[in-house]
Amino acid sequence: MGGVVVAAALVAAVAVPLTMGADVAPKLTVTFKTPTRPRTGHSRPVYIRIENLGPGRAVRVTLRITAPTWVKLAHKGCVRRPTTLTCALRPLPEGTGITVRIDVTPLRSGKYRLNARATARAPEPPISFTRSAAAAEPFRSAVSQISAARARRMTGSSWRAGCPVALGDLRVLTLTFWGFDGKAHRGTLIVHRTVAAQVTRVMGRLYSARFPIRRMTPVDSYGGDDFRSIETDNTSAFNCRAATGSTHWSEHAYGRAIDLDPLENPYVSGGKTSHSGSRRYLDRSLRRPGMIHAGDVVVRAFAAEGWGWGGLWSGTRDYQHFSLNAR
Repeated sequence: MGGVVVAAALVAAVAVPLTMGADVAPKLTVTFKTPTRPRTGHSRPVYIRIENLGPGRAVRVTLRITAPTWVKLAHKGCVRRPTTLTCALRPLPEGTGITVRIDVTPLRSGKYRLNARATARAPEPPISFTRSAAAAEPFRSAVSQISAARARRMTGSSWRAGCPVALGDLRVLTLTFWGFDGKAHRGTLIVHRTVAAQVTRVMGRLYSARFPIRRMTPVDSYGGDDFRSIETDNTSAFNCRAATGSTHWSEHAYGRAIDLDPLENPYVSGGKTSHSGSRRYLDRSLRRPGMIHAGDVVVRAFAAEGWGWGGLWSGTRDYQHFSLNAR
């Protein structure tokens, strides 16, 4: 005998807390269509319908299904945990819906319950390109070439012979950033000369939005050790190293990538992070200072310059990572 679903249609959607300046969150409904009775050890589809009742367009639509540990849930592109399956869905205009197919496999006989919960937000207002009147100080930036003293510090640390970019093609950006302490600070990023203007514009937008950054210093301060830099929650750019888990050059080795607030936005593989300070940020449904989410001011600021976000990768996610080629 196979498993029997005894309570298929459970939770209607909830309105999540509002972001500052956002409109009222749309109301969603969730409906289970009558499932087939799956046989033990065999997969059967269950269809779930999500409708947006309004008001307005629903963005960041997320569907989370829960089941007992002995019932396996699967859907391509969703994040699976022992008892949950979490799916990020496309935006839904008011009055529209989407049907999601979930493959359900009971591993033993018995009755079980599937619960579903959908959440969404109203679209955030456009990025403001003007500085807030309440700014502690205006955003300032400066671009300079690699000095002889800095070249000596970088050589054998974050740069060495054989790196894919010459020191002469790199630029030092000195930038104002907004700290977690609610104050303005000055930081340094090293990037390729061709993206210096783009990165400066992005950081200006983040400063105007008061997006907090913990610290911003080149990785040669850590001997070129990316792990040590992340452990201090350091935002950095250029580092002549291979991509994580690869023998190919990282985009950081070209000076065309930035890792932003890496503890709050970890590199996640198999649902795990290598940094203990990042474990409290593995649940990406949380809204904590410094966390980056799809469609937020950080993602939009980089996207305006044509940069991609590692938080949108399939499989392994790199929530801290932004790069010119989205890799």
